[in-house]
Amino acid sequence: MIINKFGLGTQSLIALFLGILFGHFMPANVVWYLSPLAAIYLKLLKLMIVPLIFSSIVSSFAKYEDSVLMKKLGSNTLLWFIITALIASFVGLWVGVTSKIGVGIDIPNNYVNQLHNTPSIRDTFLNMIPSNIIGQIADGQVIPLIIFAIFVGLAISSQGEKVKTVRMFFSEFSDVLFKITRVIIKLSPIGIFAIIAEVSNKYGFNALIPLIKFIIVLYMACFIQIIVYCILLLLVAKKNPIIFIRDFFPAMITAFSTSTSMGTLPVTMERLIDNLKVRKEVVSFVAPLGANMKMDACGAIFPILVCTFTANILHIDLNLQQYILMFLLSSIATFCTVGMPGTAVMSATFVLTSMGFPLDGLAFVLGIDRILDMMRTMTNVVGTGTCALLVDKFTKSRNATYAK
Repeated sequence: MIINKFGLGTQSLIALFLGILFGHFMPANVVWYLSPLAAIYLKLLKLMIVPLIFSSIVSSFAKYEDSVLMKKLGSNTLLWFIITALIASFVGLWVGVTSKIGVGIDIPNNYVNQLHNTPSIRDTFLNMIPSNIIGQIADGQVIPLIIFAIFVGLAISSQGEKVKTVRMFFSEFSDVLFKITRVIIKLSPIGIFAIIAEVSNKYGFNALIPLIKFIIVLYMACFIQIIVYCILLLLVAKKNPIIFIRDFFPAMITAFSTSTSMGTLPVTMERLIDNLKVRKEVVSFVAPLGANMKMDACGAIFPILVCTFTANILHIDLNLQQYILMFLLSSIATFCTVGMPGTAVMSATFVLTSMGFPLDGLAFVLGIDRILDMMRTMTNVVGTGTCALLVDKFTKSRNATYAK
């Protein structure tokens, strides 16, 4: 086929546009037959998440010979997570205020009834602590798995040559899983086509008109944040952002179509290691953390836009102190998100309630959350990829060695 002559990124982009057209022009009963393809693709991606995270993290930490380097990796990751989170909060605040989002819109009271209960921030933090690992994995809690994998990796590293066989097993097992992941990623154009066709068929243009400005504003804010990432790559990491976008594009399209950072994780890691040549040790640490608790769009941009939207539709005049509080709360919310459904809603609820705002504005935009989540997730994944490159740049040292 002609499409096979293109790279994976181009194939994914073609699949995206073909899916939009197919879903728009075909009746729902025809598009329905594509749902198994979408489900199979997502299931295959999710299949790799747990074993890939566990084996790669254990393998990476088991190889560390320099504890100073290990501390450097953790501190640099946290540093860039914080910096990009603060920038995202500023971008969201600036775009939300200047766009006057929500001005002129009146909402009916029954929208509040659309809200669902979300876990508290306290419960979210407690759920991050490993207890029953199998049960937590089954509940979709991946951060406990990451913490446990780090413990196992450090324990193996501390035992030296006594556990050489165990260290070799996790290293080779990780390589096998990456091989499987690369095969699954080749199916991305098919999965993206099926997923986007369903989304396009479900959401017609007429249904989006009342909130078209909110969609445009959020997409614009996320686009600005991606430009910020590119600037950081150019000025700090000394990487060509055009090359980064080209090589990372399949992960971006997968994130956009699936709306799941965790589901995109295998593609993210494969792109960073194979195409962008980021060290596997760095990717194995930064990417899983980024997919779980580094969500600039869901935790910073979206909550601030919802806050300003709510203030405008309810005619609440915000002062400087409230803007500063909103900025700080949204920055914190990026680290309180997890790789689970309802992440952005939970973050927005946290910021709104902390500000003392009603949830009316959030309830109003829930109907188009799938459209919003596509761009939010893509921005999150680009942020994770950017941080991986930045951390890789700042942890390289002539004295830093890895066990082979």
